[in-house]
Amino acid sequence: MNRRQFIAISSLSVAGVALGGTVLGNGRNFDLTELYQKLKSLQGKTLASSGDWNPAQIFRHCAQSIQGSLTGFPVQKSPLFQHTAGKLALFSFKAAGVMTHPLAEPIPGMAALEPNEDAQQALTALLQTLEAFIQQSSSGVTLAPHFAYGALNTADYQAAHWLHLHNHLSQISS
Repeated sequence: MNRRQFIAISSLSVAGVALGGTVLGNGRNFDLTELYQKLKSLQGKTLASSGDWNPAQIFRHCAQSIQGSLTGFPVQKSPLFQHTAGKLALFSFKAAGVMTHPLAEPIPGMAALEPNEDAQQALTALLQTLEAFIQQSSSGVTLAPHFAYGALNTADYQAAHWLHLHNHLSQISS
């Protein structure tokens, strides 16, 4: 994360803290099952992306993020970052009900995204990974620390994945 991104996240975090009590008090539901169904509705469709990544890269990136929560992320931000800017960023995203982040930024240490992968194959991988997360998180299994947000409880991880997926899906059309 560069200085500009840190300042932007810090600014969002301050706004999120200021608004958090009101917005979070509304009990936003980050329903991954509903999102799973939305993703399933994309199966068999011709998809396009308005961003730098094609649909396959977006799906694979999102699958990597979810897989990281199950098995661990290869690279972690410093504990200081996780406990300050990372926690504040997640809090502000949850408070706002939306995540904004650079949509063509890979997850540190994860495998490079294949630009020629079939979008439907990548979508299937995302659906399988999301289904595994839903099953494992409902069974009370301990999830791996997030590379930027640190240790998260199940509800926070559900929110993080929901927000992350919605941010990326905003670039996909059928």
